Amino acid sequence: MGIEVLKKKTKKRFNLIEYYKDKPHQLKGTIIILIQAVALISLFAFPLLIISDASIDLSVNISGFNLFKALNNGGLINKSIIGIGNISFTIPRLPTLLLFVSYLLLFLCIVVVAVFSFTKYKNKQYVLRIACGVVTLYVIIVYFILIFSKNIQAVDLYGETKAFYKIYSIGSNYLITIVLGLLSTSISFFLKLYDVNKVRKNWAMYVLLIIPISLMFIFSLYPMFLQTILSLKQYVISDGVWGSDWVGLTNFKMIFTDPDMLRIIGNTLLISCSRIFISIIPPIILAIFLFDMGKERYRKGIQTIIYIPHFFSWVVIYGIAYAFINPEGLINNIIISFGGEPVKILTSESKFIPLLLFTDLWKELGWGTILYTAALSSVDSNLYEAAAIDGAGAWKKLIHITIPGIAPTIVFVSVMAVGNVLKGAGFEQIMLFGSENMGIAQVIDTWVIWEGLNGLKYGLGAAVSFFQSAIGLVLVLLCNKFSKRYVGIGLF
Repeated sequence: MGIEVLKKKTKKRFNLIEYYKDKPHQLKGTIIILIQAVALISLFAFPLLIISDASIDLSVNISGFNLFKALNNGGLINKSIIGIGNISFTIPRLPTLLLFVSYLLLFLCIVVVAVFSFTKYKNKQYVLRIACGVVTLYVIIVYFILIFSKNIQAVDLYGETKAFYKIYSIGSNYLITIVLGLLSTSISFFLKLYDVNKVRKNWAMYVLLIIPISLMFIFSLYPMFLQTILSLKQYVISDGVWGSDWVGLTNFKMIFTDPDMLRIIGNTLLISCSRIFISIIPPIILAIFLFDMGKERYRKGIQTIIYIPHFFSWVVIYGIAYAFINPEGLINNIIISFGGEPVKILTSESKFIPLLLFTDLWKELGWGTILYTAALSSVDSNLYEAAAIDGAGAWKKLIHITIPGIAPTIVFVSVMAVGNVLKGAGFEQIMLFGSENMGIAQVIDTWVIWEGLNGLKYGLGAAVSFFQSAIGLVLVLLCNKFSKRYVGIGLF
């Protein structure tokens, strides 16, 4: 009996999947409807607006149902707060109407998609694109109006009139609605009907993708968006990110008007470019040397020894280096024993960058060597044998076989390093080794610490980070294009 019930359930589920086998329009419409329905439900189920007061530890959530009540009561909302009692506040009519239209458009979009997916009008796919695109564009515009506009005024809990965004925060579910809207719009534009059947066959894999994509938005894309917003504000801790005043490009102007910034950018580029050089050339040379070693046991032993420092933290590296270079360390003791004067390495600006590069080379040489050794192992050994038969020497083998064979790895490492040129000066290393040399050791990352965190200029720090990321992205694209054009190899 139990087996027959199980067979019926399995058969029923199978029929549901098979229903969409030859119905790409219906399956595409169903996917869009489900996404839009989730967006609509999230707007109702979770707080859409939040009004708070840090001085009395008060935070009031306003859901979609509260907005409907406020629309009927002239914007008035009454809330009973435990420990405080009943409080009343009025939401301005314009934001309420704008948000209400968001609900209405989402619902109409679901109806339109259903009509043009399950009826005789299903061939008019452009209607789906227009509907999804209009709704998503409207939701995005409303979001930016509510978080940017100074013309929309509201009254806070104390009866003072302020900008709407200084009193009310937009719930994260509205951002979720935007993301889902972009997803449904992308599906309506880019999911072709002949590919819909592939979605049906691999539906379980697409469902599993929800988890990593959600994590990517939560922990990667949203912080990037928040950092961009923060860079345009004069951040005040008590007001929060959304309640702080907008200052536009003022933070970016301060970066380029600071008298020390040109020197700091120069220090960053000098140290970063030097680190890029030592992270590519020495590992290639050592990898080729180890690869040509006859005895594999010796090669593996050397690889293990030089790879171990990669796992040390910079605190450990600094401790080891300090034992050698401090005024009473091993190096000075040797110099004194030969009648010389002790050398002040830690406090010498001329020796600071060589010290950084030497310790970085010692720490990361093994990691780079392993990368290039792995690349060398994929080079066809028959090429070397053929070259030897043709009379090619070691130098010609290196130029015509070895270097072209590991060129993809070199390009990958180089492009990624160039993209990180404004962040690759080595923040942790500089903070440890440069504590007594902050003139030459002052780079962009350390400047953010001193000016941003210590001075509570979080907006300025966010602007600098945005500047670093933007320049890094441009450099990656340019370097990749240059590599594809002149070398024939690129990342993408």
